[in-house]
Amino acid sequence: MHGKSDDPSAATWMPHLDAVRAVAVAAVVLRHFAPAATPAAERLVYLGSLGVPLFFCLSGFLVTGILLDARARAEQAGAPLGGVWLRFFARRALRIFPLYYAVLLAAWCVDVPGVRATVGWHATYLSNVLVALTGVWLGPSSPLWSLAVEEQFYLFWPGVVLFSGRRALPWVLAAFALAGPLFRLLTPTIGFVDPDLAGVVLLPGAFDTLALGGLAAWGVREAPAATARLAVPALGVGGVVMVAWAAAHVAGLFDGTPFWARSVQAVAFTGLVLVGARGFRGGLARVAELRPVVHLGKVSYGVYVLHLLLVPALIGIGYDERGAWWRLAVVFPLTWALAALSMRWFEGPINELKRYVPYLVRPPRA
Repeated sequence: MHGKSDDPSAATWMPHLDAVRAVAVAAVVLRHFAPAATPAAERLVYLGSLGVPLFFCLSGFLVTGILLDARARAEQAGAPLGGVWLRFFARRALRIFPLYYAVLLAAWCVDVPGVRATVGWHATYLSNVLVALTGVWLGPSSPLWSLAVEEQFYLFWPGVVLFSGRRALPWVLAAFALAGPLFRLLTPTIGFVDPDLAGVVLLPGAFDTLALGGLAAWGVREAPAATARLAVPALGVGGVVMVAWAAAHVAGLFDGTPFWARSVQAVAFTGLVLVGARGFRGGLARVAELRPVVHLGKVSYGVYVLHLLLVPALIGIGYDERGAWWRLAVVFPLTWALAALSMRWFEGPINELKRYVPYLVRPPRA
């Protein structure tokens, strides 16, 4: 998925976030490609879906940071904040839209199962709403639900960050974090076909993960020492509870994810993002700096968009699917290679156009 910072200077204080992206996208790919011959193995593979809320937390952290920095520059220059909102979305569109719509068009042309019937929902970034209304996953195009959540987040979040009072902003972010589990708790009363599924795929169900990432970005700028002290405890406590839940799930003690578990995941992932932003240490740092790990993180959006749609596309042009191992051994490397080519020759050049859409437009010199 996406979430890459628009500010080149951010790389100086976020040395290992590409590794976090790599973990997130690898988890999602394993969720869809790894073999699961037994019920216990299937429950274990299901845990790969945790890569999606990790991506959400990264997006909350990076997007909120971008907006806070742009707001500070605009206020210092006396520039209107509405212009920052518009330029933020224009820059996001340059990064996100080209590959998304190119892949969607390709999936329509080769008739990937289900895409033609639902293309309008995907084209308008409402895939998640369709899933919530029908209570049914969308087959090969299912991963697009999370990109719909991200795009909806991009549309309204700048208003929250740019126009909340400075003193009120952390409390506003905390309120959004509380709204996430509350929404998931209340979905059974709203009348959805599958309330648990609706609580996962609709934007309010992700508010805690997105907002805690945003609160971490605010803390890095406004209270860096206290935020740094909280990173490891958040990762440790949240991680222990999350691992306990995961072990119980794999053991078959319950199915699905209770509404509170996603908030625990959000706490753990916020800690992980903060630790990655400060930089891992020791052996973890060496792993995080391996070239394949960094590269996978940099092309994670392309891998995410392509990985599941590529399987039926290959079958449609004459390839036989040989099961999960075939997907891991053939489709995943091919997906990675295509994502790298896309970044080099397609997404990258278009992304460079963002230099014509700066957050702060300086008036011409007299």
